[in-house]
Amino acid sequence: MDKAKEYFMKKACWCIRYLLCGVACFVINNSSAFLGTLFEELGVLSEFNSRNCEAVVRGVKALMLSPDNAKDGVEKVSSPDPLPCTFDTLPGMPLELREIVDFFNHAERFRAVGARVPRGVLLYGPPGTGKTSVARVLAHECKAEFFPAKGSEFIEIYVGVGPKRVRELFDKARACERAIVFIDEIDSIGARRDRSINSESASTLNELLSQMDGFVQMSHVLVVAATNRLDMLDPALLRPGRFDRIVYVGLPDKNTRRSIVEYYTTFISSAASDKVFDTIATQSEGLSGADLKNLVNEAAVRAARRGVTQVVDDDFMVALADIKRGGGGG
Repeated sequence: MDKAKEYFMKKACWCIRYLLCGVACFVINNSSAFLGTLFEELGVLSEFNSRNCEAVVRGVKALMLSPDNAKDGVEKVSSPDPLPCTFDTLPGMPLELREIVDFFNHAERFRAVGARVPRGVLLYGPPGTGKTSVARVLAHECKAEFFPAKGSEFIEIYVGVGPKRVRELFDKARACERAIVFIDEIDSIGARRDRSINSESASTLNELLSQMDGFVQMSHVLVVAATNRLDMLDPALLRPGRFDRIVYVGLPDKNTRRSIVEYYTTFISSAASDKVFDTIATQSEGLSGADLKNLVNEAAVRAARRGVTQVVDDDFMVALADIKRGGGGG
């Protein structure tokens, strides 16, 4: 069986496993917590959170109770959160990444003049600045399959398991026509080898380096990674031919903060004025994109608690005060 067929067979098996988990959840107690436990035990979709699980419950319930609702249920499962998917819709998108998209989409043009196309992009910056969202947008702009993983997923005490998982991830990418491999928190497996790391961690890092070197002649695969601690990474990762582009994803400036709040406000029922967006932009210095997204959600929660159907200026201002105090809305 060739690698492409093997990959799609595995993908089909995963879909069946998700459905079985959902059916079990529905039959036993319609509990999203139970579903999350099953996912964890099966080792699938590691980034699933409780909100995703609840979406799966709704989707399976719709499918079992009414076949006509199946399509709606699937959409809720696949897109539980609104995600920006273009350079234009994601506020604060680093401009350097437009160059990466050009490299990826027109690799032949660059190779024709002897230029080496970058095969890796490293995103670094403070927590909550949207590095994962940036990677997703990059995949969308490149029209590529997106393969996300966390560095911690490759950390194992058993010999050979970490390197095996790295190989499996990259094999999936190779089987696609166009693919982006995204490793979040890469410092978990890419820490400097001159510091005290065990032999299994070193083997996993060596496998990652080997896999990245194997992509030199593959224009259809791009490796993107993210870290909050650039200083912790092994120098071998930063050599030419691996992560050729290192892009800083920092805290948003005033204009970007306003754009972020406006963007996420489009997903709630709001009667807020333009003036409140200006005020938030001015008073939210130091907040990350994740903080601002949470601010909008907390404003909506406050409106719901008051029993009204639209979020108003005061809801936003109270939420801003809570976020700045570190209360998260309480």
